[in-house]
Amino acid sequence: MFLVDLIKSNSILVLIMSTLVSDISEFEPQQERSRATRRRILTAANCLLRGRSFESLSVQEIARAAGCSIGAFYGRFRGKDDLLAPLQDRHNRGLQRWLRRASATPAWRTLALKERLEWIVRVDVRVLRSRCWLIRALAVYLRQDGATLSEAQHRRRTEFTSRVRELLLDRAERVTHADKGAAIDFALFMIATLCRERVLFGELSARSWVAVGDEALVSEVSRAALAYLTGGGETSESGIGA
Repeated sequence: MFLVDLIKSNSILVLIMSTLVSDISEFEPQQERSRATRRRILTAANCLLRGRSFESLSVQEIARAAGCSIGAFYGRFRGKDDLLAPLQDRHNRGLQRWLRRASATPAWRTLALKERLEWIVRVDVRVLRSRCWLIRALAVYLRQDGATLSEAQHRRRTEFTSRVRELLLDRAERVTHADKGAAIDFALFMIATLCRERVLFGELSARSWVAVGDEALVSEVSRAALAYLTGGGETSESGIGA
């Protein structure tokens, strides 16, 4: 149970955050000096977003934190919104590397479906908390007219979803749905949607019957996913309202 205990501790956040810095060469210009300036701008925005909303940041603040002029900023980005895609890409690359390492440990292979679902939900909540303003800004941006992900971003998102799907497929014998793969995909969609809505937009769903606190959220969302996948056959404890 070492892996479960690790995830329940604060050390999981340190582990995740230590891997969220990665190269962003796909988005970078060719000249080294220009690439270095671009990386400084992205790093500065990334640091500022740890404690500020994206909407509250100005180009002037980001440029000042990066040690460059506003002209240098606009020489590399059309505007503030152009920061979101490469920042999210940097975040996802690091998270995907961490996910591969964590799921390759011997302890992972011993976890039952219930424990794996709890693991996935807990990591999702921790990541959303740690990068709240970045992920929220991207979620809002992608709902605007004309906003789209690039082909490469779509590909990486698909790869990441497939990787998470694999974490549950070798426990598919516990899934009662006729199409086990589709059921797992829907369970992961449900997990991602519920966690994102509660963590990123919690003030819009503050109702007395909604799980309060991250541990309650992890418990209830993982229970709901497990009940869906197994037809309710593996849930034992009473939930909210019982």
